[in-house]
Amino acid sequence: MNSFYTIIYNLYLYKKGSDDSKILGKGIINILRRLDNVASIRCVAQEMNLSYSKAVMIINRAENELQLKLVNRNRGGNERRGSTLTDEGKKIIELWDKLNTDVGEYINSRAVSFLKELSDIQQSKK
Repeated sequence: MNSFYTIIYNLYLYKKGSDDSKILGKGIINILRRLDNVASIRCVAQEMNLSYSKAVMIINRAENELQLKLVNRNRGGNERRGSTLTDEGKKIIELWDKLNTDVGEYINSRAVSFLKELSDIQQSKK
C-alpha cells in the first residue's frame, strides 16, 4: 500500500450554471455551526478571522440562493439576544454533515483501491 499519498476532497454546492458563487461549503457550515453555539455573528466572524460584513454576506448569499431563512437576527440593545439558527439552518447543517460523511466514505473506499493500484504501477516500473 502506498503511504506517500492521501486523497483530499472539498464539497461545495453551487447554483447550476454558476462557477463563482458557492452557496454551501465548509465555510458557511462552520459559520452556522459556530453561530448555534455563540449566538453572535460578530463573535463568529472574529473567531474565523472574517470581517462582520463578510460573514453577513456569506449568510445572506446562502439564504437568498436557497430561498430559506437560516438565521434569526436579533439586534443588540438592552436584551442582547443575538442571532440564532432557524430550524431550517439546523436542518441544513444536519443534511450537509450527512452528505459530507456519505461522500467521504465513498471517496475513502475508492481511494484505498486507487492508491493500491498506483502503488502496483509504481512497483512495476522499478
